[in-house]
Amino acid sequence: MDPLITVLRRVRRRLLAVRAAEAGLGGALAAAVPALVLTGVRIAVPRVLPAALAHPAAALALLPCGFLAACLVRLTAGASLRQAARAADRAARLDDRLATALEVMHGRQGVRRGGSPHPPRDGSRVYPSAVGTETHRAQPEREPGRGSLLDLRRRLLADARRAAGRLRPRALPLARTAGRRGRLALAAGVVLAGLALVPSLAGPPVDRPAADRAARALEPLAEADALAPAVRQAVRRAVADLRRAGVRQQDAEQGTRAVYRATAGARRARERVERTLAAADVDEVREMVRAAGAGDAAGAEAAAGDLADRLAGGAGGAPMGPAGRERLGDTLDSAVPRAREGGLADLERALADAARAVRSGDTEQAADPIRLLAKTMVQALGPGNESAVAAAVETLDRARRAMGLSAASDVALAGGEGDGAGGQTAGEERPEASAASPGDATVGGEGVPVTAVPDAVRPEDRDVVRRYFGG
Repeated sequence: MDPLITVLRRVRRRLLAVRAAEAGLGGALAAAVPALVLTGVRIAVPRVLPAALAHPAAALALLPCGFLAACLVRLTAGASLRQAARAADRAARLDDRLATALEVMHGRQGVRRGGSPHPPRDGSRVYPSAVGTETHRAQPEREPGRGSLLDLRRRLLADARRAAGRLRPRALPLARTAGRRGRLALAAGVVLAGLALVPSLAGPPVDRPAADRAARALEPLAEADALAPAVRQAVRRAVADLRRAGVRQQDAEQGTRAVYRATAGARRARERVERTLAAADVDEVREMVRAAGAGDAAGAEAAAGDLADRLAGGAGGAPMGPAGRERLGDTLDSAVPRAREGGLADLERALADAARAVRSGDTEQAADPIRLLAKTMVQALGPGNESAVAAAVETLDRARRAMGLSAASDVALAGGEGDGAGGQTAGEERPEASAASPGDATVGGEGVPVTAVPDAVRPEDRDVVRRYFGG
C-alpha cells in the first residue's frame, strides 16, 4: 500500500475521533437548553412532570445523553481521505501538498474516476502512472529542457510522501471548536449542578407507600354521613392528590390543611347557627336548639311539635300573629348563611324551608318543615357531629405523621386563613356583641328587648347598649 495512503488513513481515524468529540460537545450544549427549562419547571411546578423527570439529576443527565447522541451521529457519518488530507495540510501547514497529491493519485486531471482514459485520437500510446491509477498520454516528441508531465507528478508524489512520513497523526492539532465548546459545556454543567441543589418550591416528593397508607386512612371519611358535605369534599380532594403519582410534600400539606380548614369551618358554622337560633324570641326554638345540641332527638321533635301548635294556636292559645311569624322567619333566615359558610347544606335547606313555611301563614303545612328542621338540627348540631369531626381530625393527624408531616390541627384550627384563636375568625364579633340579628329584637312578640350585653360593659351603660343593638 502506498505510504501516503497509510498515513492519511491514520490521520482519518484521528480526525474522525476529534470531529466526533466536537459534535458531542455541540450536542451537550444543545441539550443544555431543555435541561435548563426542565430545571426551572422542576423548581417552580414539579407536579406537571413525571416522577422520573422531577428528580434533580434528570436535567444533568441530558448533557451526557446529548453528547453521546451527537457523537454517534458524527461517527456514523465517517470521514473521507480527502477530508483527512485537507485537515493534515491545514494542521501541519503543508500548503495543500497532501490534498493535491491525493487528487493526482485519484486521476482527477484528465482521467475518469474508476475507469480507463479515453484513447487518444492521434495514435499516441497510453502508459500507466507510477501509482497505478493514473494514465497519461505519451508524447511522441518532447521539447528539450522541459520535464515531462509524468516526472512532475512523480516529484509531486515523492514530496507528499516525504511530508507525510514526517507527520505524527496523534500530535496534529486537528480540533477547531473543541476548546470553545468544551468551555461552554463545562459552564453549562456547573450551572445545572448548582441548580440541582435548589429544592423544589413544592417540597420533596412524598414516599409512595406512605402516601398510599394516608389515602387509605382518609378514604372512609369521604363517605361519613356525620361529617359536613364540605368536609367530605375536602377529604376527597386530599385523597385524589395523595393518589397522584409523584405527589409532593406541598401537595400533601395543602390537601390535608384544606380538610383541617373545612372541619374548623363546619365547627364554627355550627356554633354560629346555635348562637343565632338560641337568641330567638320563641321559647320552643330555643328548646329545640338545646335538645339538638344535647343529641336529644325526642326532645327536639317535641319542641318542634310545640312550635307547630303555637303557630296554629293549639292548646287553647291564640295563634302567632303575622309580626311574630315574620320575626321567627327572620331568625331562621339569619342562620341560613351561617350554615352555608360551614358547608352544612342539609341544615341550610331545612332552615330556609322552615322560614318560608312559618311566613306563609299555613299552619298545617308548616308542621312538617319544622319537624324536619328539628331532625336536621340533631344531626348537624348534636354531639355525634362533634365526635365525627374530632375523629376526622385525629385520623388526619395520623395520616400526616405517616407522611412525615407535623400534626398541624391546632395551627390550622386556630390560625388557618385568618382564623383567630379558638376557632374564632379574626375580626368576628363575639356572641355577646352579635345583638344585631333579627332574633334579638323582642321576646315573645311583646316588645321586650333581649340583648346579650358583654360583662365588660358597666351597669350604667347597659341600657344604652341594649337600645343601640336591639332598637
